[in-house]
Amino acid sequence: MGQPIRVGMIGAGFAADIHARAYHRIHDIDVKVVGVAASSPPSAEAFAARHAIPESYAQAGALVE
Repeated sequence: MGQPIRVGMIGAGFAADIHARAYHRIHDIDVKVVGVAASSPPSAEAFAARHAIPESYAQAGALVE
């Protein structure tokens, strides 16, 4: 298997929850959700904790730096 595919998520709402769960269910490809950004820092932090995502950010720009 090659390099893992690193995913950064923008948003921590209902749709993001569905996507995060789906990423964790992929087994044929090495996919790692490495960060989440949301306009509400507490929401981003809670989302990251809920989905074992190592980083959370208050702005999307910080996610891609």
